Amino acid sequence: MRILIISDTHGSLPEVQTVIERESKDKAIDLVLHAGDVLYHGPRNPLPGGYTPADLASYLSRLPDIRYVRGNCDSDVDQMVLEAKEMPRTALIQIGNLKIHMNHGDRMHEDERVQAAESEGADLTISGHTHVSVLKRSANQIVLNPGSTALPKDGTKSYALLADGWIQLKAVDDGRILASIEIGAD
Repeated sequence: MRILIISDTHGSLPEVQTVIERESKDKAIDLVLHAGDVLYHGPRNPLPGGYTPADLASYLSRLPDIRYVRGNCDSDVDQMVLEAKEMPRTALIQIGNLKIHMNHGDRMHEDERVQAAESEGADLTISGHTHVSVLKRSANQIVLNPGSTALPKDGTKSYALLADGWIQLKAVDDGRILASIEIGAD
């Protein structure tokens, strides 16, 4: 199964299109996980390039399988426009033997998210919010923040791909691998 993981798109369509087209060119993407802040840029952020939230909503709504968690910039209207069945604050997603805890990250610090994920038996905890990409092991968890596809605070627009037993953090611009961890390996 190939899982694309994005966060903090903030209404900017071009980068999301680039990533999905690149990663589905040779093999289909089976699932997209979005860790929140989907459409609205938020009052603290500048308008990102390609800011067309209605177009992004339409594009995401056409994907075969996408799951969201609600970020601090998401609203009930966003959920309706995205045609999202659910947009919970936290989601526990089981994919085969892999259990994923996903939370935007605006209401819990990393150590709290890791502890919550661990108590649920999750192997991977995903968050967004900081616009800074992270991929690391912490205790019995793999901790991932895919960064932001639109407004990075670490200088690199980024996303993640989980496929073939690996999770890779990648750059939006050229697809280069920024970090990788083998799933299930210690």
